[in-house]
Amino acid sequence: MADPIEIQRLLERAWAIALGESPVAGQPLTTTDYRRAISSAYYALFHAITLASASRFAPDEASRHELVRWFRHGDLKAVATWVHGGTPPRGLEGSIGALRGDERVRSVAVAFQRLIEARETADYDHNASFQRGDVHDLVRIAQEAVDLVEDPAFAASPEGRRFLGLMALRARGGGA
Repeated sequence: MADPIEIQRLLERAWAIALGESPVAGQPLTTTDYRRAISSAYYALFHAITLASASRFAPDEASRHELVRWFRHGDLKAVATWVHGGTPPRGLEGSIGALRGDERVRSVAVAFQRLIEARETADYDHNASFQRGDVHDLVRIAQEAVDLVEDPAFAASPEGRRFLGLMALRARGGGA
């Protein structure tokens, strides 16, 4: 197995830029640097969610890293949208309602939505510009959401288990 993705390393890189540290010593930060920081912040949360979801079903690290390859960005975005107030698929209204009632789950869903939109803008809108303060806010949002997802109490809670399970189910083509 290749080196697994290190969530904290992604966040460290994003924080360095958000705090004004250029990747190239002595050079000012560029729009490209800000774009990388936004992307790194998003991917830290994406991987935190996928690994936590896979951990519910895969007993060992190698199996988890195999399983996370099933997760697609749009699937996680769909679940986050449902939790944040979008219309869930028929049959999932009760589960989504329970998730909406949990502040931690809602926070992760909102963070995911905000970060995926920012990452899509950073990656695909070549006219977009970014300010360090905005990047700092996005990295903070990612850090807080990753901290929630990685908290053992989150994964042990009924709502956390339901959220992570729904993410995995959606990744496998379930949950319409």
